[in-house]
Amino acid sequence: PDQSIVLPVNTATLDGSASFDISGTIVSYAWTKISGPTSYTISSPNQATTTITNLVEGTYGFRLNVMNNKGVSGDDTVFISVDQLVGLCTTVLTPFGHLSTARQNMSTATVGNKVLFAGGYVFGNMAIGQTRVDIYDKVLQTWSTAELSQPRFNMGVAVSGNKVFFAGGLVSGVGLSKKVDIYDAATNSWSVISLSVARQGIAAAALGDKVFFAGGDDGSYGDGTDIIDIYTISTNTWSTKHLSSYSYSPTATVINNKIYFTSDQSGIVDIYDESVPYLASIDIQNASRVYTSNIGAGNMIFWAGGETTNANGQTTYSKQVNIFDVITGNNIYHQLSEARSAIPIVIKNNKILFFTSSPVYYTGPPASNKVDVYDVNSKSWLACTLPQTFRGSGVVSTGDKVFVAGGLVNGTLTDQVWLLDY
Repeated sequence: PDQSIVLPVNTATLDGSASFDISGTIVSYAWTKISGPTSYTISSPNQATTTITNLVEGTYGFRLNVMNNKGVSGDDTVFISVDQLVGLCTTVLTPFGHLSTARQNMSTATVGNKVLFAGGYVFGNMAIGQTRVDIYDKVLQTWSTAELSQPRFNMGVAVSGNKVFFAGGLVSGVGLSKKVDIYDAATNSWSVISLSVARQGIAAAALGDKVFFAGGDDGSYGDGTDIIDIYTISTNTWSTKHLSSYSYSPTATVINNKIYFTSDQSGIVDIYDESVPYLASIDIQNASRVYTSNIGAGNMIFWAGGETTNANGQTTYSKQVNIFDVITGNNIYHQLSEARSAIPIVIKNNKILFFTSSPVYYTGPPASNKVDVYDVNSKSWLACTLPQTFRGSGVVSTGDKVFVAGGLVNGTLTDQVWLLDY
């Protein structure tokens, strides 16, 4: 299996002794490094089991090739993630205000001097979607409310100029929405447009004069959809592209005037570039898992957490953070302090905060008080604790402030809004 070690430990053991051939015998083993940093030593490259030493931070790929007595060979690859030692920290939550209604899994955004907490759901005999939007004005230091055109949650969110786009989502229970509610912060007004297909879990992103709404769960109970609806703001027109594969819960990250779309069905990243008439694709060997979260910082994209479900319906949550350098193409991994899914991720003062999980409907990891922080400048990690457990809170960063709103806190649904320091 793949391995993860933490410095100052810089050795690992690779064991290929389970290799076998049903029609012959294995006569040779050969270990080689195929990817990763240049610092390493393979102590016994021609033995079934070997020790790797002198490892440094990064992700290594080692390939084992075995040959049988008939000259037929087979191979397999193992990845070793070498992380820095993680420091510890604590967080401070300061009560700031209250939402107009208690709810969880809101969609959040910041535009101009406004901070928005939109939609969400409360519990009934099913998840009951909400229309309420709470809006905080940072200049006036006042709260106001608005209503979405349809009650829903799990929307895609994109910001372009003075406008926020809340796209699709799940309407109370199982209904899907194709509505896109647009909030214009300059005029404090709302308008509505429609997607080509109703869906939830959309990857939304804005680039130039266009807003992209990619993939998502279209209710077909399959692998999602590959549709990218593209809305041009200045002309109020639509066009369409397609992801290279269907995606139930894709992500979209904008870096250097390009959008990087990931699929939960493959390790493929589709790249949109305005100057190129097609979507380019690269394989970053990202694990196939749904409800992975993302953020971009500098030239790096971070894909964190997520979940997989086996044929028996058992769900496994992931600790993995996949860190991809869009310039060099290098790909390294880190392990969060705790496995989680649908993670709210924000950045403040060049420090990226990986918050506790959001529930996916009624499911998802349990409530937690664990968060992780990555310092972009020092490239170091901290494992932090919150004073209470959180699940399904809305988290948004603006300026030097991080807002945490609503959700289940110590198991109780709340309307409380806090400022988070870390």
